[in-house]
Amino acid sequence: MALSSINVNSQNITLSMDDMLPIAYRMSAIVKAHLRDELTGMAPLTTAAVKASMDGLMSRVTNGGVVGVTGIPIELFSMPSLATDSYEFSVTFSVEGYLPAMQQITLGPIANFPNVFTAIDLDAVQLHRQPTIIQGRVVTNAPLAEVSISEIWLTLPSAASMPPPSLLTVVSLRSGLYGARSVASTTVRQRDLLEVMGEDKSLLVNVLAGQQILELSNRVNITVGDILAVSADDNAITEYIVIDDITGAASANQTSTIALAHAVKFNHRRQAVVRRVLPQAPGMDNNLGSDAIVGDQCLLLSTTNGLENDASIEIDDGVQVAEYHAMSVFRVNTNANGYFNLPPLSRVAQLNIHVDAGVVGNTDIDGFVPNYNRQQQQLNVAL
Repeated sequence: MALSSINVNSQNITLSMDDMLPIAYRMSAIVKAHLRDELTGMAPLTTAAVKASMDGLMSRVTNGGVVGVTGIPIELFSMPSLATDSYEFSVTFSVEGYLPAMQQITLGPIANFPNVFTAIDLDAVQLHRQPTIIQGRVVTNAPLAEVSISEIWLTLPSAASMPPPSLLTVVSLRSGLYGARSVASTTVRQRDLLEVMGEDKSLLVNVLAGQQILELSNRVNITVGDILAVSADDNAITEYIVIDDITGAASANQTSTIALAHAVKFNHRRQAVVRRVLPQAPGMDNNLGSDAIVGDQCLLLSTTNGLENDASIEIDDGVQVAEYHAMSVFRVNTNANGYFNLPPLSRVAQLNIHVDAGVVGNTDIDGFVPNYNRQQQQLNVAL
């Protein structure tokens, strides 16, 4: 270690400074990111939380959406050494009003570790809003009116310019996505699901959102790879999920434990009906127009070939187990009293709404900006 001298009040003092520790022995950033609202490009105004799947990592949150995890690298990555091996873990960013954004991290190998260490910089992590529902009433002399979204913008126009609307089409799913899906590999196609009647099973215990295990009254005529309609007797929360594993007694008529390929998104009550469904011939392929994350209830599609309203669709990327969802487009009719509810909406910053009452008249509501801070918002129209 080098010696140095300083003069303090006319007195010479000799200093012997410790050598600086290698970077891996110091508290360091391990993963860092900037959280951004995908619709505005701005940092979220609400508080963020960070959770890592690896023990020893500590969360850090600062102003402006700057977040990450920290730790002492030599204590975290010495066995095996980061110099020759890689570590895999996940980091989840949670912000009120947004879907959790989970990032899979692969760190290393880093040559010359522990003398060299470089943190993972995720740069901008795009946050997706929780959905909102646009509902209201159309006052008209017509018996029914149709309310639809005619154009969308994925980012807010600026005061200086008004870009053209997006060419993508937004569709809504009954439940959020079970897995992240990328533009590069994901196809979406209509796949009608035929319910097999006369073989109903029932749930023996309540199933909470996030769970993947079903306790069923029997396993008659079901096998791994089949698709189950969970809560088939309640259309509002029916989910279609592939069977991953089956265990139980020797007799198929006895109670069985079913492991699903994906965790359910809704709570399902005890004694709810579980029914096998048969996928029919697939329709035409459509491509995603924007990457989707776990929990997204809206998909942005570049094409909608063969997709009918209130149909079942298959979402497949060739890697994960395929997903099956009930899908709706943003076009609904009012009821006899003029009330309407559009499907849950997200990922859209601004939209135009068309209201058509046939011969009575029609109108357009242009530049409608959804308020994602509210679960429901009101839109009333008089024709």
